[in-house]
Amino acid sequence: MIFNGLPAKRVNLSKNNLGRVAALAIAEAFEFKDNITHLDLSWNNLYHAPSTKRLLEQMSQSRVLKEVNLAWNALEGENLAMAIRNLLKIPTLTILDLSSNRLAGEAIETIAANLSLAKNLNTLDLSYNPLSPNDVITILQKMLLPRVKLQNLLMANVFVRKQFMVILNRVKNMKSRKDFVVFFGGVLGNWTITGADAREVVLRRADYLCSLSKRNKVDIGLYLLALAKEFPKPIIPVMDLVDRCAYDNIPIDADLIAELAEACPGPKSAKTKLINMDDVCEFVKRLWPERKLPPTPPPEPEPEPIPEPQAEPEPKKGKRKK
Repeated sequence: MIFNGLPAKRVNLSKNNLGRVAALAIAEAFEFKDNITHLDLSWNNLYHAPSTKRLLEQMSQSRVLKEVNLAWNALEGENLAMAIRNLLKIPTLTILDLSSNRLAGEAIETIAANLSLAKNLNTLDLSYNPLSPNDVITILQKMLLPRVKLQNLLMANVFVRKQFMVILNRVKNMKSRKDFVVFFGGVLGNWTITGADAREVVLRRADYLCSLSKRNKVDIGLYLLALAKEFPKPIIPVMDLVDRCAYDNIPIDADLIAELAEACPGPKSAKTKLINMDDVCEFVKRLWPERKLPPTPPPEPEPEPIPEPQAEPEPKKGKRKK
């Protein structure tokens, strides 16, 4: 029918189990007739590389094709990618659907190489292909070229890395990409979560509570620095710190000290919970660098030993002068 001049502009041949023979027949028809603008070949069996390549090469000669759907055909390999790359040369092509195939690696690099030649391509659908994060970056980097006209990049169920988001921000800041739309499955778990440091939250809370007391105002930073010098070892049981704060009437409760121990933990122990006072003091110095203990006076020099008095020598016996 196509060979005989089918007048229809839109042809939907999806879900017909089309394979090698059909691919060659359609390729022959396209060789003589070029009037189809919308062709849907999705959900078929176009995985036979030689026949499918012949079909795609003949389709790439079209001058009127606007939309091509090749989804769900198990397309894979660099040979087919070369033929798909030639489809991008069709001057009227606006939508190319390659979703749910097996395109990845070198095949993606081959297809991406011709994106700058697609003069009117607006939408490229690569959803549900086994794209790696590097494959996705390869495609997105092409969007940094102003001569690439693509405005919709669809990659559903394709996961990316954080580097992809950095490049995406650059793309969206381009004047030619104001309406750029990209869909992807999600970002892989390589994010570094940043937020309030638990040590800072606990110490500032303790500092606030200690400043409220009218009778016993305490600088908690200096108190902890001084207290750390009294303990013989930097790793101490949490209950020792709780008892000492209670003895000194420091207005912080055991729960707050336990939270400080969570932020500055000591070695794990089955018997008791430990806190690392070196970590506490190090963060106190960073949080409040202006708060410093008075310098420790140098030790007084030892007094010089007083010499013991020596006994007077006894007079020698002999004749005395008169």
